Amino acid sequence: IIAYFNLEHKNLSENFIFITDLNSKLHKLGDELNIKCFFIPQNVGGRFSILSAIGIVPLTFCNYDTKALLEGARACFVDFFEKKETHILQKAYHYCTHKNAHINVLFSYGDAFKAFNEWYVQLIAESLGKKQGFKRIGLTPIALIGARDQHSFLQLIMDGPKDKTITFLKIKDSQKSPSIPNISLNHLQSCDFTNDTNLHDLLNAQCDATAQALISENLSVDIIELEKLDAWHCGYLMYYYELFTSACGIMLGINTYDQPGVEVGKLILKNMLSK
Repeated sequence: IIAYFNLEHKNLSENFIFITDLNSKLHKLGDELNIKCFFIPQNVGGRFSILSAIGIVPLTFCNYDTKALLEGARACFVDFFEKKETHILQKAYHYCTHKNAHINVLFSYGDAFKAFNEWYVQLIAESLGKKQGFKRIGLTPIALIGARDQHSFLQLIMDGPKDKTITFLKIKDSQKSPSIPNISLNHLQSCDFTNDTNLHDLLNAQCDATAQALISENLSVDIIELEKLDAWHCGYLMYYYELFTSACGIMLGINTYDQPGVEVGKLILKNMLSK
């Protein structure tokens, strides 16, 4: 809106596009101002929309390889629907029927996963936290970054209540990561075991060691390995989690795609501001 009043009316169609629902108020404004509109499918909610126009159009303008992103998602679609691979369903069943573990921890190894972790939390929490009559249903997502959070939350996972399942997410390709210098200092020789180690390989070793430690405590652990962090693998990973979340919703007997608890707060806010 601010930009609207700062630009000449005649330049709006040259500087703006709208991404909206078909026949929405914004679509009607776009038609009136001759602004190009891209449409979100009516059956796709916000947290599931990254692979629709709402995500693809801005990413394309930012010069990301959105073709590869969609091809990766398509590959996951083929694996699940055409090749009938069952590991997503097996994982969803395990999560939804576990007697004690209703908290799902995603331990992503690499700062590059920070935004993905935030999306994962919204996807799981908003999709699977629902009421079913008088019964409250849900899986609680927690997203961590390794190896940083090994020094905080890991203690609770290791020695606290066994009410968590843990998924480790790692990248196999070091992508030209630097190596640790070969330096040895008096009194600090105990640290020499990391000398000349590729920094990315060290991070993955920390991931594997942490996973083994949790397995030794009889906790439920699985590992997702990406060959490398590129658009194709990102597309596959996001579609994987959208399928997984949908499968969990079916198994829990809830509507995965609505968010009535969120809407209540919006209505209260609107009424408060309208007074």
